[in-house]
Amino acid sequence: MRFFCTAGRGTEIFAHKEISSEIDNNPDSVSHSDGRVYFHSSLTHIDQILQLKTVERAFALVLHKDSTEYKDLDRAALLQYIRTNISSKDAWKDGELTGIIHYLKTHHNKKLQGGVTHVDEEGPPAKKFKPNVGDGKISFRVSCKCSGICGRKVSSQLLAKQIGIKLSQLMKWKVNFKDPDIEICIQLTDSHVTVGIPLTRIPLSKRQYVKFHGLRGPVTWILTSLLNIQNQSTVLDPMCGKATILLETAKNLENVFCIGCDENTDQLKIAAENSRFANVENKLQLFQGDCRALPLWNESVDCIVCDTPFGKKFSTQESLTVFHTSFLQEMYRVLRRKGRMVLLVSEEIHHIFQKSFTYTGTNIEVFKTKQLGEINRVKQKVLSDSHEQSDQSPASLQVESIHSDSTDCLSKAGNNFKCNQVNEKMNESRGDEYTDKQLPFTANTSCTVNSSCTGNTSCEMGKTSEQNENEIMNLLSVFNQFEYVSDHYIKLERHFQT
Repeated sequence: MRFFCTAGRGTEIFAHKEISSEIDNNPDSVSHSDGRVYFHSSLTHIDQILQLKTVERAFALVLHKDSTEYKDLDRAALLQYIRTNISSKDAWKDGELTGIIHYLKTHHNKKLQGGVTHVDEEGPPAKKFKPNVGDGKISFRVSCKCSGICGRKVSSQLLAKQIGIKLSQLMKWKVNFKDPDIEICIQLTDSHVTVGIPLTRIPLSKRQYVKFHGLRGPVTWILTSLLNIQNQSTVLDPMCGKATILLETAKNLENVFCIGCDENTDQLKIAAENSRFANVENKLQLFQGDCRALPLWNESVDCIVCDTPFGKKFSTQESLTVFHTSFLQEMYRVLRRKGRMVLLVSEEIHHIFQKSFTYTGTNIEVFKTKQLGEINRVKQKVLSDSHEQSDQSPASLQVESIHSDSTDCLSKAGNNFKCNQVNEKMNESRGDEYTDKQLPFTANTSCTVNSSCTGNTSCEMGKTSEQNENEIMNLLSVFNQFEYVSDHYIKLERHFQT
């Protein structure tokens, strides 16, 4: 039968790729639209579906209709059309769907009998509901979301009520709003009407091994997968926060050693608690420090992954361009030759990086006339155009180091040796000098925003246009020391548990 998974905007292509390789090997039967991936599978493959890393939620697809069949109908006709299609016996008497429904009921009752309850992060434990095994009926509830022009014709509450009555009469099910065996999710938009049954109560994006959630699970997995991490690799997150990206790496990959750094002690305490909860303490080491002056040797890490500041929730003392200039310079120092770095950056920084993607010979001369040093020209390819993004809508940039000939400072003898080397450097005095590689220029970290500014990226009126231009040129000159690979659009949204 048909299934579908929801995915964040911009991550559908990654979900499509994972589903094609792990679930449905027929490329013609897997398709994706805005925020969804549709595919074929069966009851025997539910366990594989529930192991998907790039999706938000997984559903059994009951009904999907294109808007060409109903968009011109008036309110009464539209409501009748939806009721007739959703309440069709052919849709609900399908043998595969019936098996999935009974599977969900059995699975739900086992959890209740075992005393398992869901604990909400911001409230007390949910009440324990005893399964009603007397009549053996399946309990259900209907959730509706109507939007667009069709949403103004039909209200969500009215549609949910009428569909609930119809299904109760048709399938002899009983309504249970608090703790049903299954949930019927209906979405009505100007492009389609879709009916699905969630395969899990808790979204797949909410990782079971993360105690304190930060960046959403699918995004952390995508960032990790873009690194192409090899065996015996050292992975660094220089601004790790709660260390959710490193947890994804350490929990799902063997023979890797992760290093997390952050200036905030409170964040590091949460990261340490996450590490203990996920039982990856032997693969993850945390320390406090400045990402622009790391206590690590030159070329000591194989991969770097980071969710950089956007200047919104987390701001910097200097402008984002100046911060990223010194930050990238330090990343260039610690990243090994042919290492790989994946960054999650703001729209502003992404636009600046894109300027270097299209430089011609004439543009290179501009750098030389400004005496910013020789620029390493690299072959670059833009995979997608820039998309309009909101305050929390970054683009993921993926780059590779192109260092000159040198040897790795960390031996590939094993993770324990790497851990000892990191500890030795951390125990040294913080006043020690670390030799930087020869870069085109030295970042001007003393250039800050006007005293009336708060440090946000939008507060740039205190600077002259020449100062802004110089900062951008400095940032691009450092970025051009890396070989650009690709960029991807990802929209970060705040999701609420329902």
